[in-house]
Amino acid sequence: MRPPLDRTLGFDTFVVGASNRLAVAASRAVAEAPGTAFNPLCLYGASGTGKTHLVTAIALRAQAAAPGMRVEVTAGEEVTERLHRAIATGAPQHFAEAYADVDLLVVDDVQFLSGQHETQSALLRLFNRLQGAGRQLVLTSDRPPSEIPDVDQRLLSRLAGGLVVDIGPPDYELRLAILRNHCEARAIATHPGTLERIARLDAANVRELKGALNKLAAWQLAEGRTATVEEVDALFVDRRAATPPSPVGAVLPAAFTLGGGGPDGGESEPDEVDTDPFPLPDPACDPAALDEGRSMQLPRRAFADVVAEPGRRYTPLFVHGPAGCGKSFFVHALGNALLERWPARAVACLSGEAFVEGYVAALQAGTVDRWRATLRRADVLILDDVQALAGKARSQEELFHLFNAVQARGGQVVLTSDRPGRALGELADRLRSRFEGGLALALPPRGTRDRVPPAVAGGRDRSPAPRWVVDREALQLGRMGVEGRVMEGYR
Repeated sequence: MRPPLDRTLGFDTFVVGASNRLAVAASRAVAEAPGTAFNPLCLYGASGTGKTHLVTAIALRAQAAAPGMRVEVTAGEEVTERLHRAIATGAPQHFAEAYADVDLLVVDDVQFLSGQHETQSALLRLFNRLQGAGRQLVLTSDRPPSEIPDVDQRLLSRLAGGLVVDIGPPDYELRLAILRNHCEARAIATHPGTLERIARLDAANVRELKGALNKLAAWQLAEGRTATVEEVDALFVDRRAATPPSPVGAVLPAAFTLGGGGPDGGESEPDEVDTDPFPLPDPACDPAALDEGRSMQLPRRAFADVVAEPGRRYTPLFVHGPAGCGKSFFVHALGNALLERWPARAVACLSGEAFVEGYVAALQAGTVDRWRATLRRADVLILDDVQALAGKARSQEELFHLFNAVQARGGQVVLTSDRPGRALGELADRLRSRFEGGLALALPPRGTRDRVPPAVAGGRDRSPAPRWVVDREALQLGRMGVEGRVMEGYR
């Protein structure tokens, strides 16, 4: 069953600016009178501009106005997968029947229909049928429909017959408004001028901007006070921009996650597919072996917060640093702490190389559905050395959909890399854009270490790592910070 729409993604929480005003007006009109205004409505823009927020708002408003309305929110790749399953079972008519009673159909990321001629033909017939019955169509794309390669001209003509609206990247003012809204919603206190500095950061999209706010909030919790403007500059020294972002902005990466289980999860998980045991964290990485000085205060805080509330505070948690800094030990220990604190949770922990090899092996054995279903059952996904997916486009695609599936179920995602996510140019933009949407942590280099735990078996980061000390009883309570520290002390 598809998770419910995220009710926080309504029109009332969408910040309107010059770059999205027309798209918001059109979306409101469609939500108020589905099937009569702008049919179909196609919204296009890069990642971080709000396409998925708007189509979710349309669906929520339409359902609120007409509780009996049937709304279907899906993704381009999910439509393809659904058609293929119908054909494989010898009942292609089931594809059209599945949408026969839909009053509002939202298809996210239609650019993935490129080259899918069979799916395009089926969609064209479906669109004609729905529009003939006065049903509403809403679509999103990362580019104008006319620029999507290898698409049936009849389908393009159908889309052009409605309203095609672009959503531009946010300018400085809109960035600042978004940051202030999030601070108010989360009761984050800041010094005057702090949010203005964050709004000027060299962030690729709004998701990274929110990730920066998460990092500031975590720092303030760890320090027990609000950061000064100078401390904000030091915290983001590698991401400062000399001037505010221009009104035009950069071209942003494509694709979104629909909060609470949206269509951007991509391929649907096959029904009733057998699964395999999870790859577990290395048991030698004992959380009780954690030890480091003041430079690790923020990572320790994040460690305890994730154990206390997996999937709630920092997801994804993105840990980066050079080989030997202890990041593999850190995340394997985190996995073991989660298993101990939440024994009923399903924790999957594997390296980037193992992820790629597992997918290749599944392709060879014809068990991709089983491999995919196994990982998508995870409540916690830990992927060590994500840079190992560089140059492997399909593995990145699988991780993109796995990432969305775990987050849509309210799960926790933890990743490590040898460099910041935004520096992983070998990975797809839409995948990298997700890495800094939670909390990005840089582990200090090995030079500050003293005692070391055993190397992580099966991981790439086998160099000696720091030794840590944790108050296990406090960790079980999931509390840390100014009020009561998990860490017993520094050695």
